[in-house]
Amino acid sequence: MKGFKVRGAGFLAVCALLLVAMPVSAASAKGVLQLNEGETQASPEAPGFIAIDLASCNIENIGHLTGNDASTVKLTTTTLEDECGREGSTMTGELKEASMSSKGKLGLTGTLTVTEILPPELTCSYVYSKWKLTFKVPGPVEFGGTATGKLSKAVSSKGCPKTDTQSLSVKIVAIGDLKAFDAVVVP
Repeated sequence: MKGFKVRGAGFLAVCALLLVAMPVSAASAKGVLQLNEGETQASPEAPGFIAIDLASCNIENIGHLTGNDASTVKLTTTTLEDECGREGSTMTGELKEASMSSKGKLGLTGTLTVTEILPPELTCSYVYSKWKLTFKVPGPVEFGGTATGKLSKAVSSKGCPKTDTQSLSVKIVAIGDLKAFDAVVVP
């Protein structure tokens, strides 16, 4: 009987701890996303840009936040600046928006086409349009991984691979301090 009471008391202690911890985790799950520039909350229309490294190209879509302290915060962009490091490579297209959720999901709206010259003198164009990424909350809004583009047969040489998987780096950057916005969830 004593052994049963000790297990029962231990079980009750665990249940009590869970009940105390539940409201805290439930509050953060239902909280809103807040983007900060360093220690300061970013204004709802703060300037920023999407910085992307894809294949041998780097692009920056400059724009501004449309809101802050919401379940989803968006960065709407208006201009595109791109540069490809490999000779013969080009990038066209546009990213119009980045949406960031309090659950750490990063969505990009838009399409980018990377054209590269591959041996033996093949011109291959790949379209990248599926952007479902994640980032850690709390932490900087950045993603590192890969992206797979589909071959654009209309403008590519015969013999190009049907898909192309490239390294991908995405940062949502505050223009004020040129660092990634820090994301936190607030109740």
